[in-house]
Amino acid sequence: MPASYATHRKQLELILRAWGMAEETAASTAEIMSWADLHGIDTHGISMVPPTTNAAAPAESTCAPSRPSRAKHRSRR
Repeated sequence: MPASYATHRKQLELILRAWGMAEETAASTAEIMSWADLHGIDTHGISMVPPTTNAAAPAESTCAPSRPSRAKHRSRR
């Protein structure tokens, strides 16, 4: 028996969180990817996870946003 939609979505969310994605972003991304699978758009669903995983080891990449350099945001005095 295939996994339920809720299980499918939660698994995606947990994977994205493990990669360092922010909680709110992971939840919305998992929702979109699960919706895509549910509607037959396989190219933007859970099938994207294995290629992403194989592209770089989790230690080498992260879904966390990078922080801009502080030098760019210094106020002029």
